[in-house]
Amino acid sequence: MRRVRNRESAAASRRKVRDRIEELEEEVNMWKMRYGEVMERLARSDGGGGKSEEL
Repeated sequence: MRRVRNRESAAASRRKVRDRIEELEEEVNMWKMRYGEVMERLARSDGGGGKSEEL
C-alpha cells in the first residue's frame, strides 16, 4: 500500500513539474513576442529618439 501511495505521489509531482514547465514556456513565448514588437516599433521610429529631439 505504501509503495502505491508513493508511486501516485511521485506521478503527481512529475505532472505538476510538467505543467509548470508548460506555463513557463508559454510565458517565455509571450515575452519573446512582446520583445519583437518593441524592437519593430523602435526600428520604425528611427531608434526611438525622434520625439525627444523635437523638445
